Amino acid sequence: MTTTPTHINLEYLGSDSRFFYFEKVVDQAFALLLDSGGNFTADAQPLAKNNRYDIILVEPAEVLVSQDNEHKIIDCQSKKETIIDDCFAQMSRWQKHYVDTNNLNTFADSLPFNGGLAGAFAYDMGRQLEQLPQQAANELPIADCVVGLYLSALIIDHQKQTVTLYNFAESAENFERIVQYFCGTRPHCFEFQLTSDWQSNMSADDYFERFHQVKNYIKSGDCYQVNLAQRFSASFTGSAWAAYRHLSDKNKAPFSAFMNIPDGQILSLSPERFLQIAGRQVLTQPIKGTRPRSDDPNIDKALAEELASSEKDMAENVMIVDLLRNDLGRTATPGSVKVTELFGLYSFPSVHHLISTVVSEIDETTSAAEVLKESFPGGSITGAPKIRAMEIIEELEPHRRHFYCGSVGYIDFQNNMDTSITIRTLICHNERIYTWAGGGLVDDSQQQLEYEETFAKLSRILPELNHPLCFNKE
Repeated sequence: MTTTPTHINLEYLGSDSRFFYFEKVVDQAFALLLDSGGNFTADAQPLAKNNRYDIILVEPAEVLVSQDNEHKIIDCQSKKETIIDDCFAQMSRWQKHYVDTNNLNTFADSLPFNGGLAGAFAYDMGRQLEQLPQQAANELPIADCVVGLYLSALIIDHQKQTVTLYNFAESAENFERIVQYFCGTRPHCFEFQLTSDWQSNMSADDYFERFHQVKNYIKSGDCYQVNLAQRFSASFTGSAWAAYRHLSDKNKAPFSAFMNIPDGQILSLSPERFLQIAGRQVLTQPIKGTRPRSDDPNIDKALAEELASSEKDMAENVMIVDLLRNDLGRTATPGSVKVTELFGLYSFPSVHHLISTVVSEIDETTSAAEVLKESFPGGSITGAPKIRAMEIIEELEPHRRHFYCGSVGYIDFQNNMDTSITIRTLICHNERIYTWAGGGLVDDSQQQLEYEETFAKLSRILPELNHPLCFNKE
């Protein structure tokens, strides 16, 4: 017999519901907000069709943490740690265990998350999958993988205008405590202020030198495309949450997320989906091709039209589509890999993007974790061919990417998955804040335009944090 409620309804407060409720758990270890950006409309672009939901996860039963090539499971009640040898295999084991025990509450409604795994995967998780050189400085002592096993979820449905706290495990002992978190008092004030200027890890001359090294690799036949990024950092005081809340409002990105990880926070304002699995269908939507936005409607329209007709950007997009077709093909049923949209033009607050859609099908024996493993990291942020591009990135970028260009998302107990590519993403650690921006370089790339594009991608991030922020002050 179920000893705790299966679900509890809370008050819907519009698009700010995600802020109101997450602020009640924002300081909890491993608290995770999967944020659709606060711009739900019934006629949203196809990319944003899941903007209907925000998901808040707190108090996982167990957590998988990988750092410095040590992988361990932490029992969040007993604090017992167990060393394991394969993160992706462990995720599949978790799924199978809970499904096989048949000890889960099920719901008639089709939910975006039905209990399961959620968290963040660093770009550097790729080192567990491929033999890569160790050249970029690893100066941030943070994890490469933080994935929780969440048996409860607060799901905000903007179409039905409901807020529901679900209990997926019949024996979830901590559910009543989680109820009290969300029914409790919200903290009053969150502040954030930079205490230094933003500083890049590359000067313009440094970037141009690396740009030409990439061009030389392309001309010599090593690769077709390499994603080259620069990193910005600054000191700050206050709450990473205040920075995230402001940036979420300004960017309205459909795959945004905030997560507390050991020794820091991840703040992601990503517009890019990596992998989605619904039923047996897999979908990926790579971004390649960018133009800045303009406040002048005529100039903005011209920039969008220029992107939509750019042969260079379309060629760049096709290279990555081909790479992702190959990646999906590793787990797909024969003949199921298809391109359903090529060069879709999507507009976000700071940039226009070209986005394509590739789909495949998997059989009933293939887990979502296997699909993630065989495609990780996303090809849109490496280049082609993938492994050689990653080797060049390791050589040319001064510092590791950590969670930039990794992924955030979930795999639920029904084997559904939705994950992002963590571009437009920041990391807070030890009162320093870090963010990155890059772009795919091909043979006909122009150095000044590519350099300027990195700043265009951060035009709703870097300047937005240059002034003090304060929320909920009475």
